[in-house]
Amino acid sequence: MGASQAMYIKSGEQPRSFIFGNQTVPLLSITTNQNSLPLYKESVFSTFQAWIKGTGALTATINFDVSNDDLTGRGWVFDNRNAPGILVTTTNASATLTAAGGNFPSGLTGLEVRGPGITPGTTVSSVAAGGATLTLSGNATASATVQANFYDQNWCTTVLGTITLSGTYPTGTSDGFTTTAPWRYVRARVSNITGTGCTCYVFMGC
Repeated sequence: MGASQAMYIKSGEQPRSFIFGNQTVPLLSITTNQNSLPLYKESVFSTFQAWIKGTGALTATINFDVSNDDLTGRGWVFDNRNAPGILVTTTNASATLTAAGGNFPSGLTGLEVRGPGITPGTTVSSVAAGGATLTLSGNATASATVQANFYDQNWCTTVLGTITLSGTYPTGTSDGFTTTAPWRYVRARVSNITGTGCTCYVFMGC
């Protein structure tokens, strides 16, 4: 580089928690098998840590899935959209969503839906002709007008890394790894949670 040029390497920011549940009431820990919301991975150099707490024998497996797709990582319904989310109306115990701000766009079938009153892991089964309503794979748990985000499922089959935890707190119940893989988005996929009151926490540092 010439004398007037400078290069900056961004690294060492505060760790970020993987968020479970939905955007309105974020959960920074989980007690059941569940996928987190995606996090944007700003640095090539990243560290991942997970730990579990509870009583007695505890286990959990945390896989880290990666993707370079904005639809997968940010929940954008359209490419190059400035803000994610669609305003929807949910009805308790019903699998039907109404488009509060107009009609649902085509192409939502198969996408995962996240939002208040929608159980994590729920997907779009179908969109009605004209787009006024859509049908979810499971019933909503509340009646409200809320913002919902729609996530594509373009996660790589090969995971970035896996943390397997097994022990009695604090022995064997925390671990982590480092990576230099420059993926754009990452999510934590928690499974195999067992043990009395077993709670899992997952963090990423860049």
